[in-house]
Amino acid sequence: MVSDRKPRRRFIRRGTDPLQDDSRLAYYGVGLFNGEGGSVVRRPKGQRCEPTLQIAMYSKDALEHLAKWWGVSVTNAGKDECKRDPANPSGRAFMLQAKGLRAKIIMDNMISTGFLSGEKKRQWEHVLRECPL
Repeated sequence: MVSDRKPRRRFIRRGTDPLQDDSRLAYYGVGLFNGEGGSVVRRPKGQRCEPTLQIAMYSKDALEHLAKWWGVSVTNAGKDECKRDPANPSGRAFMLQAKGLRAKIIMDNMISTGFLSGEKKRQWEHVLRECPL
């Protein structure tokens, strides 16, 4: 059976190149993702699904290092709040998200380090079954 749908374009839309060559950031990122991250399928209204990697935390400083490696920026994580303190006076949670091909490149690299947990690998495989690239 031949589909007359056009093939999906595969490219990275925004941000800097992911996975800048710093092995320390790579191992730091794998550890942070193992502890705080997850893989989800995003379905924006009227658009195709997007496999997404995300990490949400209350420490913006911890995420800024990983944002550099992923080639994305740190954003506010919605309405999540924590106790206000000098390190986080706004009491807001922060988030990193990588979507689509960028997420696949990052995940392939994290898997290649050998330190990504089996649970996170299974989670990513499930996301790709639901929303193939």
